[in-house]
Order: sequence, then structure tokens, then C-alpha cells
Amino acid sequence: MAVPNTKVSAYIPCYNNAATIAEAIRSLQGQTIKIDQIFVIDDGSTDNSAEIAGSCGVEVIRNDKNSGRGAIRAQAMQFARNEFVLSLDASKVISPLFLEHALVRFTDNVAAVYGRIILNHAENTTGRWANRHIYNMCDMTGINRYALLVTAGCILRRSMVLQIGNFNSSYTHSEDRELGFRLLANKYEVVFDPALQVVDARRKNLAAVLETYWRWHAGALDGGTFLTYLKQIAYSIKVLAVKDLQEGDPAAGIISLISPHYQWWRHQIWRLGKKGRTK
Repeated sequence: MAVPNTKVSAYIPCYNNAATIAEAIRSLQGQTIKIDQIFVIDDGSTDNSAEIAGSCGVEVIRNDKNSGRGAIRAQAMQFARNEFVLSLDASKVISPLFLEHALVRFTDNVAAVYGRIILNHAENTTGRWANRHIYNMCDMTGINRYALLVTAGCILRRSMVLQIGNFNSSYTHSEDRELGFRLLANKYEVVFDPALQVVDARRKNLAAVLETYWRWHAGALDGGTFLTYLKQIAYSIKVLAVKDLQEGDPAAGIISLISPHYQWWRHQIWRLGKKGRTK
């Protein structure tokens, strides 16, 4: 079990997050256990994210061009100087007790501990759909010690991550899921604790919600075959839309019916981009 005075590094990966980066940094600075090292990696932002981050009094590493989520997380694990590394997305905030409560979940074989994501602005149809079908997919009734990794708000054990080869730098999304599979395959524990809440501070429009759903449920690890597409259509009708209707939310059911078509289209775009990068 990690002791309360454990030294911790914390980083925020950032790409055009000017609207939320300061709030994310403040939530790290406000932890009940003082974080030893806080840094932001700005991955080629074209807005003033880096300037805002610097004005908050944290170290900012600026990449000349956008290298993608896998590369930036691998870079962070190399730059961190402590064994425990807290990762927080630039659009998320955590409560002051997040670090204190998460550290006690670490036993000798635990490589990562992460919390439940909650959409702060969920008053419209899109927000309700996101909370119902994206952020409510995990088992919220108790702790899962062999969960699929989500790095939006989590703590990683640096030595274990590096021992299995770090994040895959070639991944532009789904890099946490892929690392999580390798951690579990190496008999490490990945702990999901629903009591650790990570709040998404953005007002997400329909396109952003569908993009998140694609990254979480299709992404780079999905084959993107026509059979997969047909299965997603069936699932959207038999499971997602049915749940929307049961919740008395028929408008959200329309989003459920749209979702498999977005996933199919988005995966084809991703595949074309990947082919272009390998030429």
C-alpha cells in the first residue's frame, strides 16, 4: 500500500485545450497530498493552451508538432521523476481527495488505479446519452481489480509501465486500452474505483460525444470490418435504443441509432490516415 507521503509526479497532455487547461491544473495543485512534480505536455497546440498553462506556474513542455496520444503519454512517463505518475486529461478535473484516496489502492502488484468519468454538463439530450452509454459502461457497484485502463484520471506505477515497454507511441487513440491489455497480460492489476470521480468539464456537442464513443468502443483495436458494422447496428437497436426508451428518453434513442454509422465512417477515415502515415 502506498503511504500518504509518497512522492508523485503529475502531467496533463494538452492539445488545443485553452478553455479547460487552467481548471485541470488547479485541480492538481489543490490536492490534499502535495504533488512533487506537475508538468504539461503541449502537443503542438495552435491555440494559447501553452501560455495559459505556463501562467499557472507549472512546467510546460512544448512539442513543435502534434505527435498523438500514445507518443505524448510515452514522453510523459519518461520525463516523470517519481514512481507514481498521475495522469489527468486537459478537459478533466478531480476532487482534492483524489490522489489521497487513490494511493491507498496500490498494493505490490497494482500497476494502475483510475476513477469513474462523469460529464458535468449533462442537462441536454447529448449529455444524457453520453452519461448513459459512455461514462456508465463500467461496473459502478464496486472495485474492479482487473479493469480495462482509462487514463483520463489515473495513477500509474512508472516502473511497471516501462517494464512492459511504455505506451505505444504509434497510437493516436486507444493507447490506454492497449497498455491496459499488456499490463493485465503481464499479471499486473489495473484497479477501477468508482468512488474516484473524474469530472469532464466540457459542454460536449454531438460530434464530440460520438467521437468519444468511437475511441472507447471501436478505436484502433477494432478491425473495422463490415461484420463489425452490422453487429454495431444490431447492438444500437437492441441495447442502446431500448435503454433510452426505458429511461423515457426517445430523443437520445436517435443518437443510439446514429452511433454505429458514425463509428463505421470514422474508422474508415482513421484507416486511410494510417495508410497515409506509413507511406
